[in-house]
Amino acid sequence: MEDERPLNQLWTLCRAFIMGHELEDGEDFKLMHPQENDVYELRSPDTRVYGWFVDRGIFIAARADSMERVHSLDLDGGYRAEVEYLRNTLNLDEPKYVVGASKEYVFSI
Repeated sequence: MEDERPLNQLWTLCRAFIMGHELEDGEDFKLMHPQENDVYELRSPDTRVYGWFVDRGIFIAARADSMERVHSLDLDGGYRAEVEYLRNTLNLDEPKYVVGASKEYVFSI
């Protein structure tokens, strides 16, 4: 995947998720800390996508950026806060997100 352009990496990641392929913790996705906020970072070598799970297999992507920008500008905390703010302000049925979800739960479709 590293040899692909960032947009192709993102497409490959999304396709794998949609098709139900298991994503490797730490390689493909990461539950951001603090874990009680349940904000996920799906990532490819060159991209980062921030969002949350509404239910099993249902991910809402709220923010995306390049890995380079995220790391060089230290944007993780700000993007996590944006996800939490958006999630709290959207008019979604409760519960708005899966609390304390395990990898096996959110990625099993």
